[in-house]
Amino acid sequence: MRSKNIFWGSTMGRSNVPKSLLGFVLLSAIWWGACEKHDPDSFSPTAPGVFNTLILAPEKTSIPADGSSTTDIVARVNPEAAAGRRLVEFTTSTGTFVGASASTPTQVSAEAVRGEARITLKSSSKVETATIEAKIKDGTTTLVTAHAQVRFETPGPSAIQLVASRSSAPADGFSRTDLIATLNPDSPSDRRTVIFSATKGTLVNGTGAPSTIEVVADRNNRARAEIISSKSLETSIVTASIKDVPGASDSITVRFDPPNPSQIVRISTSRAEAPADNETVMQVFAEVAPDLPEGERTVSFTTTAGSFVGASNPNATTAKADASNRATVDLKADSRVAIAVLRATASVATAETTVSFFRALPESVIVDLGTVSTIKANGTDTVSVTAELRRDVGSVTNGTVVEFSAVNPSTGAEVALLFRQVKPSEGGNATALLIAPTTAPRIVVTVRAKVRLTDGTFIVGGENITIID
Repeated sequence: MRSKNIFWGSTMGRSNVPKSLLGFVLLSAIWWGACEKHDPDSFSPTAPGVFNTLILAPEKTSIPADGSSTTDIVARVNPEAAAGRRLVEFTTSTGTFVGASASTPTQVSAEAVRGEARITLKSSSKVETATIEAKIKDGTTTLVTAHAQVRFETPGPSAIQLVASRSSAPADGFSRTDLIATLNPDSPSDRRTVIFSATKGTLVNGTGAPSTIEVVADRNNRARAEIISSKSLETSIVTASIKDVPGASDSITVRFDPPNPSQIVRISTSRAEAPADNETVMQVFAEVAPDLPEGERTVSFTTTAGSFVGASNPNATTAKADASNRATVDLKADSRVAIAVLRATASVATAETTVSFFRALPESVIVDLGTVSTIKANGTDTVSVTAELRRDVGSVTNGTVVEFSAVNPSTGAEVALLFRQVKPSEGGNATALLIAPTTAPRIVVTVRAKVRLTDGTFIVGGENITIID
């Protein structure tokens, strides 16, 4: 231990110093050299005299330059000093004393009690060093002084802490993540504005540009903001800083991950299948996320079969989601058997479903021979036969197979007539050419057309014609 770490002096002769006081000074020197928190070189009392001993000791030699951090400063004096020599006057080159007058925030006085006068120093928001001076006076005469220094250093994370409600969000362009910056409770009233910044995404709930906003902390020392994800797979570095306090900041990252399409849009239909009758109409619904932005609430629909009612393009249309977050369009069934693939797209997501258009079978069959009532059994003459397939709603699905035959209406026995160029239904009609061979009986026959139903039964229609020579 170097002797300059401890300072004392007296205006009295050495022989007048009590042994108890010398013991106090020596013990103080031993204690002071063992204390880790104090810098022995920081003290330089100048006035001599044991009775006017003054030792200045900050509890912390460095604190954050955040305008709110504090450290106690202790001035140790001779506990046997006269009452008029126990008042310690403190001044600081920067920072302020807690409890000091608003007009003189860098000056304060404290009476020593049991040999100690204690005051509190608050840091400035600038990285610098405060020099604290302590004096004991006798009237206007300074008896002894001591000095100490406290460094105001770049604030660490303790000055402000930033957290997010989640570490990742869907890259959908509208999902929001809460950001909360918590300040030191001792932050001064003029150091409570937090600047949020983000390298990606959009910041909201503050004042400023989308990438940088300002928010004033509330009574709970919290500043709140939100970050809206971008539509790209990327990571945003989000930083919260105390305005006008250099170095007082904290940063986190928020990832924008692939979105789950079902959380943005879902598609459904009023029925899973419909007859391919070119008439039946069903509803197609798209449910969108409630927080989908107004500009992205229009849903695009497409289909590979059937047609959208009222759309200029039968296979594509759009509809805007209503207050219940649902967009609805009408789809008319096709006239052919098909599996319709339906898609709904909102924002960056697409949902898909299917509808089956099954064969629409006839509910009645009408056979039409035109104006012909007879056919010659010469094997060359032909009669056009038309089977009209009818339904109460819509039309029979194109391509429905019709079986043509001829029977004796009296016996029900089949008559061997020929049917050529048989064509499945198109537009509700199936056709064939009837030929009577030379071996055909000269009788009245019923030309019959039948369609097999799904349960194995038939829908049958017929018309009579007479076979002649």
